[in-house]
Amino acid sequence: MQIDNNKRLEIKAMEVVAFILEQYDKEKIDKDIDLCAELVLISKIVMTRLKKRYNLEFKKNNLIDEAKAKIIKDIEKDEAYDTLIHLVKNFKKIKEESLN
Repeated sequence: MQIDNNKRLEIKAMEVVAFILEQYDKEKIDKDIDLCAELVLISKIVMTRLKKRYNLEFKKNNLIDEAKAKIIKDIEKDEAYDTLIHLVKNFKKIKEESLN
């Protein structure tokens, strides 16, 4: 049985959430309704990004777009902005260098 693209993307998003939960367990972070809401938001963002990547149609979520715009404004004001941009753009290369 072949898994369709939407199901595959849901699995990938769930893997991200599972990774976060594992980290929280290691750090003994309590889980509550706030954490649940944050994980749902992360999952929706991951799904949106994956659907864009695979050119799948999806309904835009204005709340996520507004939140991202606010976060970007805050990041641009940060003194470490240039470092962050460099990290994001070169993440793969930096990760490979640190592993070697």
